[in-house]
Amino acid sequence: MLVGRTAGLGAAVAFAACLATLAGAASTTAAHSVSRGGGCVSERWQVKTLTDAAARNVSSFPQRTTVASLRQLVVPKPPGPTRIRGVETTAYRVEARLVKMKLERDGDIVLVIVDPKTLGTMVVEFPPFACTRKASARHRIRMREARAALIAACGRPDPGSFTRVGGPATITGVGFVELGDGLPDAAPNGIELHPVLGFRMTECSLGA
Repeated sequence: MLVGRTAGLGAAVAFAACLATLAGAASTTAAHSVSRGGGCVSERWQVKTLTDAAARNVSSFPQRTTVASLRQLVVPKPPGPTRIRGVETTAYRVEARLVKMKLERDGDIVLVIVDPKTLGTMVVEFPPFACTRKASARHRIRMREARAALIAACGRPDPGSFTRVGGPATITGVGFVELGDGLPDAAPNGIELHPVLGFRMTECSLGA
């Protein structure tokens, strides 16, 4: 009986060690993923999600403008770690047509929109609800509702690859200057609406 108990104890210890090894490997993988920009920690993330201290300075009433006008704004290059007074403390509302969307590694939904007159494009982004916990309740609700409205209209985007979409939409969001993500459809000055606080459209055309 003693031999059986000893063998059983040894097996249990070995199994526990195996679990610990697997857990360690999983932690290492998760840490590596975060270090590469996933999990709500990409560059200027607090500014992107209105979780920075200066988010209280963002205007409550959106300024009507166009994609073409936003593409021509003069912005700092490169932007610093803190919110830029003016362009990043202003909420903008544009009428545009949708082009394509995808789900990013950090959980953002990236949506490319185009000016219906000039055909100039820019990027707008919808952060995941889990990454907005430190934002004000008002902003957090609006971010969640805007993302839900996009998904309700166009469906859930594919991770990593763009889905073609189309149709006119009214989009409200806070100005944000991207450091440069390499997207060919980004505005030449790096301006985005990030986060989007309002999304409205009648019908989304898939594969447009």
